[in-house]
Amino acid sequence: MVDINSLYTGEIIQEAGKDYEVLDTSREKISFDNNPNVKFGKKTTPTQVRIAKPGEIIVTSQGKENESTYTATGGEIVFINQLAGGVKDEFVPRDNNGKSNGDDILAEKYDLIGGDRNSAEGAVYIPKGAAVKILHEAVTKPACIKDAWGLGQHQFLETGATLRENGARATGINKTAFDQTWDFTDAAGRVLSIRRVQAQR
Repeated sequence: MVDINSLYTGEIIQEAGKDYEVLDTSREKISFDNNPNVKFGKKTTPTQVRIAKPGEIIVTSQGKENESTYTATGGEIVFINQLAGGVKDEFVPRDNNGKSNGDDILAEKYDLIGGDRNSAEGAVYIPKGAAVKILHEAVTKPACIKDAWGLGQHQFLETGATLRENGARATGINKTAFDQTWDFTDAAGRVLSIRRVQAQR
């Protein structure tokens, strides 16, 4: 089992005037296999989806935390999570090379409820049953996953963020987004905890 604190490289990248230490989350360094701290989880809340406009700047933020910034070329899939207090958490999903892969993710992991993603209101999708391996609240200080979505496309995480298995490396889910949109599950995707639902009542 790898100590997460040993994966901080000492390199500092600044975002909005704040220092974030680079966290190496490559599969060679972090393992989700045979790790007693690994849990299963999945996103359980509906997601709004729309199409990005050319030149649009999409800032992924859960209120206080700016996780990443992306300038759209136009036509990319934008995911929108509705968080507490009217906060919108927007992001463009991308593969390890920085290419937008929202269509693939929707086809594989989501079901359409209704709406039209080409309209101003967008469409609404719900997650399918698949669970992913996670390290809950593993990030112990402000961290940066360097080039998470391609060269220069970093992901910034705050203390308490969760790491999730994501292809060749782990990526992160900041605490606010995890607490309000994810739940713990078993390996088959059955929800084990309704802590998020209870917290919102």
